[in-house]
Amino acid sequence: MEEIRKTFRQGNKIKKSRSAYIGSILLIVSAFLPSLDVISKWLIPGMEEARDSRGVLMTVNIWLATLYIAPVVIIVANYFKPNPWLYFFPLFMFFYAGAVYFSPVIGYEVNYLSQNSWLFFVISFVGAICFMYLLMYVRRINLLEEEEGLLNEEIQNEFKRLNTEISTLKNKLNQETK
Repeated sequence: MEEIRKTFRQGNKIKKSRSAYIGSILLIVSAFLPSLDVISKWLIPGMEEARDSRGVLMTVNIWLATLYIAPVVIIVANYFKPNPWLYFFPLFMFFYAGAVYFSPVIGYEVNYLSQNSWLFFVISFVGAICFMYLLMYVRRINLLEEEEGLLNEEIQNEFKRLNTEISTLKNKLNQETK
């Protein structure tokens, strides 16, 4: 059991390399991508009313585009081996975006990143934390199963070795008695 704890701790050690920093930055960027439409409303006057050629609000187009781009950025960041704890930020922001998007279903109108969304902010935070702990639990279970498989393999190899040794000793004993 102690070996499993060591393996689990070693797997959680944060690697400090340039590629890990790049991956970590990409994860943080992917977390803020779904908020880019709100940020553009704050920075660019008139963005809230701007429409494209189809009559769709530009902020809606930005939001939809970032929802499709953010998972790609997360997948790319994964190849850089970022700090595993930074996966919390995109997970949290996607929980939050989903909660805000589906809030009218429960009869509560929430504006994204505004004062009336603190409850959804807290709910998303708790949801993301729970999901991170679920992932840690699954990882621990996988390590336990792997350790159990290695133990079974070692036991089988030891039995084979002992059987071979026994048969060798029996053959020597039979030869001596003849």
